[in-house]
Amino acid sequence: MLCGLPFSETRFHWPWSMGTTHFVGFMKTRHARLSSAYDRPPSAVGGIAGPERHSPRAVVKRCRGVLRLTIQSAHLKKEAKRLGRSPNALIIAEMCGKECARTEVRPRTWTPNWMEDTHDLLIYDFEEHMKLRFYTHHDVRPDRLLATAELCLDTLGLDQKQYGRIIDLHHPWTNSVVGDVLLNLEYFPTLEPSGKICTESGVLGVTIHQGKALAPMDEEEMLGHPPVAVFSLGWASPAIHTAATAYRLGDPENPAWEANFETFCCAQGPIVTVKIMESKRSNGCLGHMSVPLSDILERNIVGPTWWPLTGSKNGKLLMSLEWRPISA
Repeated sequence: MLCGLPFSETRFHWPWSMGTTHFVGFMKTRHARLSSAYDRPPSAVGGIAGPERHSPRAVVKRCRGVLRLTIQSAHLKKEAKRLGRSPNALIIAEMCGKECARTEVRPRTWTPNWMEDTHDLLIYDFEEHMKLRFYTHHDVRPDRLLATAELCLDTLGLDQKQYGRIIDLHHPWTNSVVGDVLLNLEYFPTLEPSGKICTESGVLGVTIHQGKALAPMDEEEMLGHPPVAVFSLGWASPAIHTAATAYRLGDPENPAWEANFETFCCAQGPIVTVKIMESKRSNGCLGHMSVPLSDILERNIVGPTWWPLTGSKNGKLLMSLEWRPISA
């Protein structure tokens, strides 16, 4: 007896209890279904109808404007001076749990002064909160947290230019006020999408849809891993976004990314650069495209456009660009 039931009623019925013959037939049917899925063309597997078509752009959020944050200075009171010596002052700003701005390190001071340390941040919702963390920097050990501050963005809709705003710094454990930080806030809302250069700066919305015919130049080589698309505003500039392949399993030469993101930049100067990379290759780059942003805006290129890839035999990249200027 087990829990008041006979042993015969407590037996588990595993899949292989159906018998050897039925189990082998079940596995053959399952294998046939999986094989047929990989044998079908990419249009039937990834939900995208062939390499010449693309899925509609699905943007979850579009930024409402650009916040220009200037961290001028800060100072701590005697209650925070528990280190025995002056800290190497550093402030890190976070939004939605991610770092969005970082000041330079000011060595051995309780009253650091940055003044010209300005950061341009994309704002998606006024209900968001920005957290400022005051650290003392160490070259070897982890940075030590000394104080925190919280900045509410709901006032930007009413007062777009806030100069000399003072925010209290709180002790990270006792929540007592131990200092303050001096900020300059300038908010620039975005205007309607436009393909023309009406302002010097704006928000560039990018959608990297898919690639086509990304075969290596050497016909004897084959792609062993799905390629990724690396977007930047210049060949030597740091990457702004890296899109990993999300569709087209089993077809690395025709990947689909459908990656959406936005970045703040100037209309003149930046060069839209996309590199198609495969991490496991010695050469690495399967092809790239580089076009000045000013030429794209002057030609008013909107919507999905196929761009030829330099360094590839027949490779092409399907990408959409949307320019939204900001109010001066």
